[in-house]
Amino acid sequence: MPETGVRPQDAINRQLVAECDLLLGMFWTKLGTNTGIAESGTLEEIDQFVKSDRPAMLYYSHRPIDPTKIDQEQHARLRQFKDETHRRALTGSFASLDDLRHVLFRDLTRQVRALAANRQKSSRSRIDKAFKVTELMLLHRDHQITLRNVDRWENNRSRR
Repeated sequence: MPETGVRPQDAINRQLVAECDLLLGMFWTKLGTNTGIAESGTLEEIDQFVKSDRPAMLYYSHRPIDPTKIDQEQHARLRQFKDETHRRALTGSFASLDDLRHVLFRDLTRQVRALAANRQKSSRSRIDKAFKVTELMLLHRDHQITLRNVDRWENNRSRR
């Protein structure tokens, strides 16, 4: 949403990047515009995402383009980023829109399943903790154990 008084990329980072579970980046011939912090807004977002241990999926288009429409400086920067990224992470590519649909369906399905499995594990542990607390509360109620009883027990135990 529009926001004044902040660096535009900071607003994007706070409103979108910080709130997302998954980053999906696609490149064709350009890297983007320097933000003063990173070589492009996209790279700033990717860096922030990767530092927070969230999954980032990067894809490079091999679709044909009229060579006169390519900004050679941008393209050189993109190739350098791509080479550096290939050394540190797995990336994907696509040659057509149909290829992109197939790749995204396959990879997003796997990634969403992995995210869901991790969420279920953390949700289960929270549910287990809540269950144990509830069970303890019911035991205290059924056996008429009050906070005063617990305090007395702790005091007696500490004297020993």
